[in-house]
Formats: sequence, structure tokens, C-alpha cells
Amino acid sequence: HTLSATLQLGDDDPDNDQLVAEVDVLLEPPGVSLSRWTGTARTDAWTQVDLPHDYGADMVPICTPLYDVDGLGPLVARVRNAQGASFEVGLGRPWFGAFPGEETSAEVHCMVVRQGVYDQAGFKLEAVRLDGFSGKDDAFSWIGTARSYAQSYTRPVVLGQVVSAGAGLPGELGAWSIFWARGPTALDPPSATALFVGRHTAEDPNPRPPETLVYVVIEA
Repeated sequence: HTLSATLQLGDDDPDNDQLVAEVDVLLEPPGVSLSRWTGTARTDAWTQVDLPHDYGADMVPICTPLYDVDGLGPLVARVRNAQGASFEVGLGRPWFGAFPGEETSAEVHCMVVRQGVYDQAGFKLEAVRLDGFSGKDDAFSWIGTARSYAQSYTRPVVLGQVVSAGAGLPGELGAWSIFWARGPTALDPPSATALFVGRHTAEDPNPRPPETLVYVVIEA
């Protein structure tokens, strides 16, 4: 970024009373822009989350539901329309025996970071957004998509989310998918040298349209 700097001299000589120079200024890149949100999400409606930062097309949101194990089955956090300064969150119902009308709600915790690679004061983090992700795995497929880290990690922790551009009701049966990650094999977590990510639909073999896959890597 170039700025124009003017120096005004204080003597009486009119020939040297002003000096104008162009100065190149190196602007610090934007930081991680971390946002957190806690609220209630439902299976029968989307909840809009408004954020303090405008992430544009670089938003990486990750949400986790806290549900009662004695309640109406397991729940999956679903996210859609993640762009700019807001997104919508809901809950999917990924279990057999669920029927329309069996609606429920739960507390959801979300964190949002800006896509990028960060190494600040020894704290390593990278946030990745894969738009148009078409890969899918189910109960008989644990392949995933191989990815490379943008920086080195000793003990990486990988957190992720499937994001839809738009979808029907969040609890619509047969519409959910969930982020998963592995290391060298399906039985290993991501390692310092191997990372595979993907969408998983458990025992549901039905196809899914392309969606956005986002994930964050941090050092344990």
C-alpha cells in the first residue's frame, strides 16, 4: 500500500518549505478473526447466526450439538448459507426409526475462523474451505480425500463441518452428511504425515449433491 507523506519545514526559505515523498507501507494481513456462538438449534427450522466479522467467501464455521443421550436419538449439526457475516444452523436426525413430526432442539456451540494459514507466536492453525466437494463415504467406504497440510504439525487435531449452499428443513431425513477425517488408515486419526477428509452418511447409501467441506487444523 502506497501513501503520500508531506514534510513541512519551518524556516523562511520558500524554495525548501515542503517535501513530498511516496512511502510504501506493508500492511499486516488480517488475523484469524475468531468468532464463537452458542445458542439453540432445531430440527424443524434454521437458526440464523450473526457474526461480528464479515468473512466474505472465506468463512469456516464448525458447530457441535450438545444433546441429551436419553432424548430423541443422536443429532448432527447442519450448516447452510455460510458467507459474509452470518450463517444458518440446524439439527439433522441421522437414525433409523425417525419420523416426520418428531422434532427436537438442542444447544449448539459454533466457532468461526477465516480461511487461511496462521503461525502467530508459535500458535499454528490452518482453516480450509473446499467448495463444490463431491466426495462421499458410507458404512462400507472409509476412503476420504487425501489432503496436504499447509504447515508442519507434530500432533494435529482436525475439526470440520459440512456446509450446504441451501437446503430444506435441517432435520429432513436422508439429507444429512457429516464431516470425518482419518490418518494412514480408517482406524487412525490424522497424523503428522497423513490426512484424509470427507463426508460420511453412515448406513445411508444414498447420494448427496456437492457441498462445501470446511475444516480447521490445530496443534494439540
